[in-house]
Amino acid sequence: MTLSGYIRARRSSATLLKALALALVFALIAAGGIALTRESSRIAALWLPNAILLAVILRSHRPTRFDYLVFCAIANVAANY
Repeated sequence: MTLSGYIRARRSSATLLKALALALVFALIAAGGIALTRESSRIAALWLPNAILLAVILRSHRPTRFDYLVFCAIANVAANY
């Protein structure tokens, strides 16, 4: 493996670890938000996970944004079930 290939592989694994960590935080906050909603309606007045995701996306590099969106979308679906 060349040095550039090694750096590219390290960067992608670091990005995936960051995306997994963000998705875990997203899912935990989403589950908390769902738990705090009233039983009659499952609609939260404030959805804090999206604010966190938006802040991370605005501060990240363009190639990593898609990873964050995909992992958080999966975490959102998982938190709802």
